[in-house]
This record gives sequence, structure tokens and C-alpha cells, in this order.
Amino acid sequence: MSRLSCFTLAAMLLLSTSVAAAEKVIEVTGNANVQLKPDLVTIVLAVVKESDNLVKSKKAADTVVKKVLAEMEKIKVDRDNIKAAQIVIKGIDEQKRDPFGGNVDAESAVKAYRVTRSINITIPVERLDEVLETVVDAGANQVSRLRYKSSKYKEAWLKCREEAIEDAKKRAKYLAESFDAKLGDVVKIRQIRSYRSAPFGASDPFGTPSYTPEDLHIEYSIAVEFALAN
Repeated sequence: MSRLSCFTLAAMLLLSTSVAAAEKVIEVTGNANVQLKPDLVTIVLAVVKESDNLVKSKKAADTVVKKVLAEMEKIKVDRDNIKAAQIVIKGIDEQKRDPFGGNVDAESAVKAYRVTRSINITIPVERLDEVLETVVDAGANQVSRLRYKSSKYKEAWLKCREEAIEDAKKRAKYLAESFDAKLGDVVKIRQIRSYRSAPFGASDPFGTPSYTPEDLHIEYSIAVEFALAN
């Protein structure tokens, strides 16, 4: 056998051995989920004012926002938990058309100006009824949603991830032992999913005197590939 043929055969055997070794792996998926009671809620509300004068509309909205902030201070809601920086100004058009189907000149069609000042207030869940009543009495005229969350979310997410990792280890050990094999080193780790479901309140919460939010739901999935030891 020539030297070239010997070299080719050795390379093929080495490649075959490498492929066989690479195939001695086991891949498992570890899953975990954690339920978490929300202890905080963000009230997403707005002050909407409309008139035929832009400055008048803005001043009216600003006046109500100041009153809301003052009332929040009276009932000891921390100012750091209130965001009131966003403003939206919209011209209200008459939407008239000329006899030939064209639009009326945009400037002449504006009949009013609507100013919307948004306010987000984050409070403990047990204070929801009190704060809602206070902001409405102060002049807030739109509540779009209630966003529930937890002050312990990070801790719960880390716990969920740890449980998913442990689940992957247990699954891999069980499968390996079931086939009289032993686990080797970790070859590959891949996060499949990290998911959080946050409940929202109704878009019109004024009709209900109290609210029972659903639990926060956290899921974590991880794929782990282990080598199988000889």
C-alpha cells in the first residue's frame, strides 16, 4: 500500500472516530414556571381637554394635571412613582369636502384643538380604589388600563430560571441512566423561551368597586446538550 493510501485511510478512520464521538450526546429541555401574585399596579390615565383655542385647551389640561399631582401628594403617593411628562395635541377637523370631491383647506377645516396629558401612577394594589377615586374627583377623565406587576419579579424570574436548569439536569441524568450511560460535560446551552404574562385590568374600571387581578405567569425553557461519557 502506498504512503498516500495509508495517509488517506488514517484520515478517514480519524474522521469516522470524530463523527462517532460527536454523536455521543444527549439533548434535553428543562422547563419551569412560576406563579406570582401582583402587589403593584400602574394606573394609565389621561386628562383630555378640547376647545376652539389651543392655548386654552392646554391650560385647562395643565390645571387638572397640577390638581391631580397635588391630590396625590395629599394622600402620600410618592412623586417618583408618578410620570406626567407626555402631551399630545391634535387638531379636530370638520372633514368637509367641496362639491368636486376634494378636501377643504386643512387650516380652515380645524374647528377645535384636543390636548391630552398622560399620567401613569404606580401604587400598591390595595390602594387602587382610593387612588382611582381621587384622580377622577381631581378631574382626570380617561383611564385606559391598569397594569399589574410585582416588586418581586426579578427574584421570581431568577428562581424560574434555576428551576429550569435543575429540570434539564434531572431529565438528562434519568435518560442517561436508563440506557446505562453516564453524563459527561455540557456541550451546548440554548435558551428557548423566557416568557412573562402580565394581567391587565379592564379598559373601563369605573364600574367595579374592587379588582382581583390574575397571577403573573413566568415561564423559562432551556435546551442543554450533554456529552455521554464512556
